[in-house]
Amino acid sequence: EKIEPKIKKNASTPVVSLKFDNITVRSNLVEITLLNSPEVDKIRRELAKVSFSDREAFFSFIQGVTESTFVISKNLERILEKNFSGKILLKMDKLSSISIALPPVSKNTPGVHYFLLKSLAWNNINLVETISNHNDLSFIFSDDSLEKAFSVIKSLAA
Repeated sequence: EKIEPKIKKNASTPVVSLKFDNITVRSNLVEITLLNSPEVDKIRRELAKVSFSDREAFFSFIQGVTESTFVISKNLERILEKNFSGKILLKMDKLSSISIALPPVSKNTPGVHYFLLKSLAWNNINLVETISNHNDLSFIFSDDSLEKAFSVIKSLAA
């Protein structure tokens, strides 16, 4: 197991011992936020289809109550813009991701995400987006924060 599910009890903060060795960095990303609509689902399906056939593509979709956000490779941006006729609420480019493959035991280990997020915050690193799946945790940063963020995250991979 790469994460030791032992928390040393302390009056203030639990200490999590992280052990992970699969860190992936992706660059040339864009984040686009749209109001939810039937068009958004059509775009999601189209981008998913393209990204499945292009293993180099980065594709993440987050649907909230009123808005949906796509974090995608820059080369997929034209597909989104071609298929969407509404207003883009937010568009950010010059983004990169750091993705960490977490072992399944992390779901039962309190404080794993906090440990990483706290370390980034204490190092004054702004986080644009967090994307979490069962065993994958991705952080989206502006390109100018990437090196510092990678250094901090790598230092935590004991």
